[in-house]
Amino acid sequence: MYAARELIAGKLDGQRRILVRLGADLREFDRLRASLASADSIERVRVIEANAAALYFPAWRGVRIRFRERELARIPARWLRCDSRASLLTGAPRAATSPINSMRNYLFACLESEARLALLAQGCDPTMGVLHADQRNRDSLALDAMEPVRADVDAFLLDLLEDREFTARDFGELPNGICRIAAPLTHELALTLPHWRECLRPIAAGLAQTFREALANTGASPRSRSANEQRKRRIAPAFDPSPLRATPRKTSQP
Repeated sequence: MYAARELIAGKLDGQRRILVRLGADLREFDRLRASLASADSIERVRVIEANAAALYFPAWRGVRIRFRERELARIPARWLRCDSRASLLTGAPRAATSPINSMRNYLFACLESEARLALLAQGCDPTMGVLHADQRNRDSLALDAMEPVRADVDAFLLDLLEDREFTARDFGELPNGICRIAAPLTHELALTLPHWRECLRPIAAGLAQTFREALANTGASPRSRSANEQRKRRIAPAFDPSPLRATPRKTSQP
């Protein structure tokens, strides 16, 4: 529970800095941030996070991306702004239909890869989440560790949008409307990986420490935990080994 509150507290603090930069009204957002301290369940933390997101992403509607003037006739009008975090195709962030969200998704993918590596370096299983439910083929704890750094990604993206004039060649649109980033812009964004690595290192270390303390507070001795593991193995259902594991070792005849 403590870990869940701390992760989302870091996320909301980062989002607040972005909202200040975008000139948004902070009163309701600050009320939500203050209520996080009394959240007594992970579900309540998730609700606060969702309500904060409902205030955060609409503030991006005034954000624009600049293209070369002579190329504007070739560019879809919806590419020039950030009306929603959701894709027009999926109603969710995946399969972005605008350059801004496409770059955000790409940077978040970079962040997720570094979060997974940071957790593994601390001896944590990146698939066992705290805030994100465990799902097959998903690194839920890596997604948790990303939360306090997401606003740092958004800050980098805002800087990029303010400083750069893009070209039509930086992006492409698939037949179904998905907007994709093209090289060499992909390579430039990938160069941010070392920065995200440094941002994530203390978060992964903090999560590992929280888990170690929680394990120590269970009161179970190493001997009793070993006995529990042995009992689990005894009652584990039988299974057929794979062909590789089933291959018997060759032995010499006496």
